[in-house]
Amino acid sequence: MKTKDTKRTKDVLTGIGLVPGKAVGKAFIFSSPTGIDTNFEEVLDRIAEDLTTQGDDIFAQFVRLIITDETFRRRLRTCVELDVPEEQAIDIALRPFIERMSEDPFFSSKMEEIVQIVRDILRNGTFDLPIGEGTVFIAREITVPLALKLKSKRVAAVVVKSMSSDSHAAIILANAQIPTVVGIDPDNFTEGEVLYVDGDAGIVSRRPIEAREKRLHLRKGRFFHTADGERVEILLNVDIPDDVYWAKRYETGVGLLRTEYLLSVGLDRVPWEEFASLNAPVIVRAYDVGGDKSHGTRGAMRLFGDLKDRFDELLDVVKRYPNFHIMIPMVDLPKTARTFHDYITSKGIMRLGFMVEVPSFAWSLSESETYSTFFSVGTNDLWAFFTGRERGTTDIKDQIDPTFASLLAHILNSTDLPVSVCGQLASDEDGLRFLLSVGYRRFSVAPSFFLRAVKIVEGWKNER
Repeated sequence: MKTKDTKRTKDVLTGIGLVPGKAVGKAFIFSSPTGIDTNFEEVLDRIAEDLTTQGDDIFAQFVRLIITDETFRRRLRTCVELDVPEEQAIDIALRPFIERMSEDPFFSSKMEEIVQIVRDILRNGTFDLPIGEGTVFIAREITVPLALKLKSKRVAAVVVKSMSSDSHAAIILANAQIPTVVGIDPDNFTEGEVLYVDGDAGIVSRRPIEAREKRLHLRKGRFFHTADGERVEILLNVDIPDDVYWAKRYETGVGLLRTEYLLSVGLDRVPWEEFASLNAPVIVRAYDVGGDKSHGTRGAMRLFGDLKDRFDELLDVVKRYPNFHIMIPMVDLPKTARTFHDYITSKGIMRLGFMVEVPSFAWSLSESETYSTFFSVGTNDLWAFFTGRERGTTDIKDQIDPTFASLLAHILNSTDLPVSVCGQLASDEDGLRFLLSVGYRRFSVAPSFFLRAVKIVEGWKNER
């Protein structure tokens, strides 16, 4: 796809709509990093697992074969240790594969494309990004590893200067249903400004709040009512510290404050006082590390292992503010819940909850509620464990399933404690209606979905 010149009319920038959909968020302007991170192997593991979701895409699977190859990694590791320049290091690591591909008629014709994808992974994949659900990601180009990262981060929208509609990166964004506009130069934007992206019309508005809130009718607060008068609580999922902006604007609380990003940047990067000023609960999820790895490397008890010091620091923050609650992910059994309860309450913290993501825990909530003050359902992981599928390999709407509904209903009905849903299903229009029909009345959603969630809730009527 050829891009066209950007035309600016007042506060509206016009490009070409690549992926349909509408979203609002804060601008993050991306600039390519230089050098190869020394922790590249761990990141390559995550990217390799992401590539398994591309199914039968032969290019994706061949790239996966390369980045998981021990010879490739050993060569690259040696180059990094010897401070070999980036370009030369990549050439050295790829040399055996280039020679092998040149001997195959099919791959020799695609060699340049495959090699470029691997180069992009090493340049753009081995780093973390301080972005999340409330981010409009702006770049000059989007590579395959960047697209995979944006998919996993569930950004609100993408604005890119140049991208072909049939590129692998574009296909990944389309499959992830991330609204995308092409043909607008990043120089038009300022870091942190709030934007409204319309992937259908191909426009980006600098006055998104007024436009979006006028269309959806601005509503503020934690509590709303269905058409037949049932009260529903709607909080926000927060990925990065700046997302406190949305909680303030909509005058609601935080049902899920993800903390994994803080492992690399430190707790002092968070405006804790601003979160504390919210007249609503702030639920801080303890580090959910290992989410992109095999099931054997996951689990709540990791917080008592190599992360214990960091976990204790996080507990100190939670204890400091009366509206903060700590939430433990990946709990498997009541005895695990008891272990965390005893440890956390010994520090003077009583505001403790657990995520329901593992079926064994879902079936034992009645035995665990004495150790908790609330539960929150992580639908993505629960669905993956429940069906035996890899996380991220199915469409979100696959979870709208009668058998899954039975499990969700059991969770809700097996305890007298508050049960909310903070998983991705609650930030999908059909998914939210499905959860309402099951009986859920507490949700935590992406900031970009908040107004739509309110509209759906207020128009919903219980037909059971």
